[in-house]
Amino acid sequence: MSVLIAGAAALLVVVWQMGGKGSSPIAPSPDASAPAKAASKAPSSSQRPGTASLTELLGSLDALRRRVDLQTLASELGRVDPAGGWQMLASIPGMADRETFAQQLLQAWAEHDLQAALAACKSLPAGQLRASSHASVMEVWARSVPANAADWASTQLTGSARQAALSAVARTWAKQDTNAAARWAQSQGDSSAGRAAITEVMAHWANLDPQTGATWSATLPAGPFRDSALQAVVSEWADQYPAEAAAWVQSHPAASDMTDTVTQTWASHDPAPASRWALSLSDPTQRQAAALEAFSTWAAASPADALRQAQTIPDPLLRSEIIAAALEVWQADDPAATQAWLSANPQK
Repeated sequence: MSVLIAGAAALLVVVWQMGGKGSSPIAPSPDASAPAKAASKAPSSSQRPGTASLTELLGSLDALRRRVDLQTLASELGRVDPAGGWQMLASIPGMADRETFAQQLLQAWAEHDLQAALAACKSLPAGQLRASSHASVMEVWARSVPANAADWASTQLTGSARQAALSAVARTWAKQDTNAAARWAQSQGDSSAGRAAITEVMAHWANLDPQTGATWSATLPAGPFRDSALQAVVSEWADQYPAEAAAWVQSHPAASDMTDTVTQTWASHDPAPASRWALSLSDPTQRQAAALEAFSTWAAASPADALRQAQTIPDPLLRSEIIAAALEVWQADDPAATQAWLSANPQK
């Protein structure tokens, strides 16, 4: 027995060093409408990764190291002994560790036996772990036949598992064919799953060609789905090129509701130009809302600078409102400094 334990421990070290390498690509399903199930031989005892040190691994106080070790072990188990690895899942006490292990195991498992991996997901009780597990398997399936994976998730899953799975499919599909993924998400309508899916697609599209993605989103029928699409692409665009995103939003009436999104994102990175842009808006309602957002965000980072700039606003009513908002933010963080500023700058 001691020899076996020593051998298992040695193999576990090898597994850690391998980093989970050796997984084979998913085999295409003979029936494109159903999950693929590849025939596989049961691993011999010499192929099974050792588990004698699992307790020691889970006892590590280094969270990052523990996560990497769990992923490495799970990946190798998913390749050579997925059923045995799945039985180990119940012995992992922490929810975060259990989810890390399950996701990696299922992805490796799905690469050579998709149907069995799906069955394992189904055996879990409803909740976060089952939802994230389905998402992991769907990601693997979507690399091969995303449309079939999407159809299966739409018809076979419900609730949070369905939404997580469809989001995973959309995220993976978008990397292969963004337009096709967007059209499929649109076919889901204003459902929560459809909105979650288009958010994933547009976030990816924004990194490729934000203007084209935003223009496509603006042509959608008005409603929650269009709002979700615009929110995703404009947020990502504003995070990278805020001036471009701001100019586009102002030139497209369908995207006018995204002004606050641009302002908030821009101000969180560079509040001075964001505030100047907000004050330049021609629509009084938009100008007031955007300026309040920009200056409040600025005040959270540098209240004295925000107030100094706010004092130069020509419109007395808007100036007073913005100063009050900035002071409220500062007051919550540093009451003494706020009072000192008020004493030096009495308000009329």
